Amino acid sequence: AASLISLYYVGIMISRVLSGILSAKVKTQNIVGVGYGLMLVGAVLLFIPLSPIVKAVALFTVGFGNGQTFPNLTHLTPTSFGKEYSQSVVSSEMLFANLGILVSPPLFGVLAQKFSTEIFPFFIIVLWAFTALFTLAYIKKSKTQKF
Repeated sequence: AASLISLYYVGIMISRVLSGILSAKVKTQNIVGVGYGLMLVGAVLLFIPLSPIVKAVALFTVGFGNGQTFPNLTHLTPTSFGKEYSQSVVSSEMLFANLGILVSPPLFGVLAQKFSTEIFPFFIIVLWAFTALFTLAYIKKSKTQKF
């Protein structure tokens, strides 16, 4: 399990490097959209009762999609909210990102003890849904309301 979850972090690392390279040629909004799509594909793959290799690919895909999302949303902040508010908004983004990192593992641990580790795919889908909803709220609150 530990070696499989490391593929998630490898996906994040590779994704951040590639999105940095692609950012010169691809719109940031497109990179974020592809990231959300990849996260969803990976989360859906976790539901399919196939081999551990498919599960490994799914974890990598979730990480790959997730890795490019946060830095690119942060990059959009001055454009979306104006330079005068960007420091405050980025601070809030950092707060909630770190809060999610802090709360998610123990929350899953409690849920897994109460139910089973089989709820992991559902947990990932719920996290994806929250992230997507908050990103939509981010877009709605943005200065340009374009994404």
